[in-house]
Amino acid sequence: MSNWQYTQTVPTKNWTSAMTIPRELALQKTTDGVRLFSTTVKEMESLRLSKIPVDVQQNKAYPFSLGKLTLSIYLKKSNVDEFGIEFSNASDKKIKVGYIKSSNLVYINRTRSGETDFSDKFPAIHYAPQLSKD
Repeated sequence: MSNWQYTQTVPTKNWTSAMTIPRELALQKTTDGVRLFSTTVKEMESLRLSKIPVDVQQNKAYPFSLGKLTLSIYLKKSNVDEFGIEFSNASDKKIKVGYIKSSNLVYINRTRSGETDFSDKFPAIHYAPQLSKD
């Protein structure tokens, strides 16, 4: 998948825009009108490993190695307003995804994700409303 605003200028060669997981698209009526929903295909569930509970503490790192990864977050504390997960490497390249409860927004921050100078629209923090109630 790719963004048409810069799809022809990304700094990759082979497999450009081809690296995504299979998804199902569906139109659904919401209180704000018809919306496009994208969900992972059911067959991806067979790649999941068992759940490992983690007692998440503020500003603490939880390093792990990527492999078969599905991440589900359940916040037990109701006073948490923002929650984010940062993926980084030894070169200090990072992407952060998160949720802001008070504004009901999900976001992705890729301002420090690596080579970003190919488009002024790529290195940004992108926000979207959280529509799911669960």
